[in-house]
Amino acid sequence: MEDKIEALYDLVQQIAVELKQTRQELNNTREVLTWQIAGVRDELQGQIAGVRDELQEQIAGVRDELQGQIAGVRDELQGQITDVRKELTERLERIERRLNATFNQVGMLSEFRVEVLHKLEELSKNQESIFKVLGEHEVKIQNLYKNVG
Repeated sequence: MEDKIEALYDLVQQIAVELKQTRQELNNTREVLTWQIAGVRDELQGQIAGVRDELQEQIAGVRDELQGQIAGVRDELQGQITDVRKELTERLERIERRLNATFNQVGMLSEFRVEVLHKLEELSKNQESIFKVLGEHEVKIQNLYKNVG
């Protein structure tokens, strides 16, 4: 997913570089044309006005086209970013649900552990009491054997 975002970022940077180069080329062309026109202004004033209007229309057309392309790329990127955000949000929600389930299970296991330890302690005490009682009975049995024998 990061690769997609990085690729989109690289595409936007590449478009920005190309736009900058196009603008530079347009500026260079404008400077060259202005210099050429200045030299023949008196002779070709009518033609220059026509060429100037034509160039301005072309520049405006190129500008409009580039702005349209930029707007299209921007809309596409925003759509993709929205999709990525939605996907990330869904993944985060799933992770949070799993984390909550894990937390609840750990809590239940902790309670179970406490219960088991308590019962084990109780069994240990009961066993100790049984051993004491068995020990007393052994002593009584031994005494009976002595008395009988």
